[in-house]
Amino acid sequence: MSHFHRINVRVQHIGSALFSVVFLVSLLLPSLGMAPVQAMQATPPPPSPTGLSDPRELATFLNGVLSVQLADDHIPGATVSVVKDGRLFFAKGYGDADLQAGTSVSAQTTLFRIGSVSKLFTATAVLQLAEQGKLNLHADVNTYLKTFHLPATYPQPITLAHLLTHTAGFEDRETGLYPLTTSDLEPLGQWLAAHIPARVRPPGELTAYSNYGFALAGYIVEQVSGMPFDQYVEQHLFQPLGMRFSTFRQPLPTSLSADLSQGYTYSNGVYHPGPFDVVQTAPAGAMSTTATDIAHFMLAQLQNGRFGTERILKAATVQKMQTQQFTNDPRVPGMAYGFPEGNLNSQHLLVYTGFVPPSFSSLLALLPEQQVGLFVSYNSAAQRVPIATARRVCRTDQPGQRHLLDDAAQLHHLGEAAGARYGCQCHRWRERSPGDRPNDVRGGGTLGLSPGRWTGDGRLPRRPQRDAHAEKR
Repeated sequence: MSHFHRINVRVQHIGSALFSVVFLVSLLLPSLGMAPVQAMQATPPPPSPTGLSDPRELATFLNGVLSVQLADDHIPGATVSVVKDGRLFFAKGYGDADLQAGTSVSAQTTLFRIGSVSKLFTATAVLQLAEQGKLNLHADVNTYLKTFHLPATYPQPITLAHLLTHTAGFEDRETGLYPLTTSDLEPLGQWLAAHIPARVRPPGELTAYSNYGFALAGYIVEQVSGMPFDQYVEQHLFQPLGMRFSTFRQPLPTSLSADLSQGYTYSNGVYHPGPFDVVQTAPAGAMSTTATDIAHFMLAQLQNGRFGTERILKAATVQKMQTQQFTNDPRVPGMAYGFPEGNLNSQHLLVYTGFVPPSFSSLLALLPEQQVGLFVSYNSAAQRVPIATARRVCRTDQPGQRHLLDDAAQLHHLGEAAGARYGCQCHRWRERSPGDRPNDVRGGGTLGLSPGRWTGDGRLPRRPQRDAHAEKR
């Protein structure tokens, strides 16, 4: 798959997750002054605008929305979990995990591949070791590398803080990320040493998405802890969080493999089951998990590192993990440690999307101020659910207010498109040379590689695009 084609695929396929996160957040946040979600014609009325207090009300609404979505966009199955006010508020599986076997999706036991959402667990592991004094977030990462070192291209060293905020200054390339089979997997350290990307800018200068950077962070966890990354996460995250149906292992352990959802593509009226998608940079994207297991992680994040009687991080560390550590420009959301930021009607949003090509797309979002978290995952990358669908479903009734998704700031990090990684929406930035600086704010409010201009409130409007598939709804 060509680089540009992969970008286009990601832009198209992430629509399902975008759709889900926006209507779920809007349902759960009546205090933001948003009108009730306008559901598609085939769905029941949305929950009351006075607030969501009954999981059955949400279930009724989602049952209608998801049934239409899965049918219209040829998605065999999906899984959803919502946490609110310190408890699991809602969880349900939709559709099929295996069409041939007739196995239904279970939110409790069906594992989905979550792609880059895995990075949140890698960031948490790094912060655990930093709490213990075993890692220094601001030390040269070469301090922790025994068999290879990053080149000293610039005077400034790359640190773990840079890796966790995608500001190391690496070029972004995908060569070798997806081996054909698990037998083709190389040891992580060996692969990292052989595939060091070019350092195209000084660290700490610009957010530029890097799978290599997070894989390197996971490898440093291995080096310092003395155990394989997947084993470290099992012992120090999955076990205390009660995540019994989660793993980074490839292939999955026999105890979990039977519960893994099949991934699908759809073409010419036929669903095509795909092979197990192997991820070479495991700490950056190899995790398999269930909706309710992810709910445990979201609860710990929203309760300052505590889950039940267990604690995975100190409260101060969680606050640091959820606080902006870098932004390309003060007018757009930036990066916390691991978490990309978003903005929903002035509410702080932490959100990560994940994609395992070509069969899984996922999204995790937290609104710490509202104590709300949600997770959604699909076992087929939706073919035709563009942002226009979300715009049609989630609009407000306030006079003169733009649709929720009309602002690039609202879309920040909600997609796998390259532009979202830079703080505004521009799908073709990755076609530029690695040294380009797409987020230079120049005179008159013009972005360096974008024709758009900042509006008076610091947001970059996005030109509406008509989409027949969305309009017919």
